[in-house]
Amino acid sequence: MNCNQFCTLEQLRAWVECSPLAHKCLIIYMTNDLDQIINGFESVRKTARNWDEEMQRPLLVAVCMLFLIHGPVEPQKNMRSLIFRVLGLMDTKDPMSVHGHVEYLLDELHKVGADMETNQLYLALGLVRANVRGLPLGVCLLWSVIGQILSLDITMHRYREFKELAQTLGPVARFSLSEMDANQLSELNLLLETVNRVLELVMLTNNEELKQAGYPDHFFQMRRIDVESMLNWATTILYQIHINGRWFAQVGAQVTTMVSILNRIKVEIPELIEVVEQPKILQVTVDTYSDLED
Repeated sequence: MNCNQFCTLEQLRAWVECSPLAHKCLIIYMTNDLDQIINGFESVRKTARNWDEEMQRPLLVAVCMLFLIHGPVEPQKNMRSLIFRVLGLMDTKDPMSVHGHVEYLLDELHKVGADMETNQLYLALGLVRANVRGLPLGVCLLWSVIGQILSLDITMHRYREFKELAQTLGPVARFSLSEMDANQLSELNLLLETVNRVLELVMLTNNEELKQAGYPDHFFQMRRIDVESMLNWATTILYQIHINGRWFAQVGAQVTTMVSILNRIKVEIPELIEVVEQPKILQVTVDTYSDLED
């Protein structure tokens, strides 16, 4: 695989051959030219307006794989337009539909070995940038990455409360950068970037449309105690970097960004939820006189 690719044309062909699109996307066997393949998928998309979800989801997977083949470069206008129009066919607001789309997408990417966390991050951002309708899918993909790295039990692909993340991270970083190898540092950097993107998309983006569609407010809120805890966690990593600057290249930029985002949230969102301690109830022993005879 080319180092600038997240997926290959061979993987896409292998997947399509065993999918419901096998006889609809013949263009992928006729050329290696990505522009021609994109145009061919656009022709397929035009026939998909009346398809049900069982056919729309495979089309989404194929288009996502095609997007990944481009690698980490700015996708061409025709690629962005194709994603935009495919997302326009689908229900990307209903939580159960979103869960189904994301679950199917990840399962199918896994079948061809294209479901790495880096792919999920890149794909999440691509969907969001291509069409605002891709926002719920992108956020759920980002939470999937966080869940895999932190071993969270994610059985439902949905928006999640940030207190779950804050509690999992803890108030201090429970690891030493000096004891981490290159792969572990890379995974930490991926976690930091993914958390940063979720914070931006959920807390610093206008989500009124989703709220009007029935998404509960608490998905778009943070408790002040969680903001402070995550800030402290990130600061303990920065402290390690300041002691030895050689780790800055691996994780410095993303952890600095996290501190900046969390401080923005503190300033720009005045309605951060304050956690009020419940007063302790005085326990009074009541004599029931059970020792007295009737």
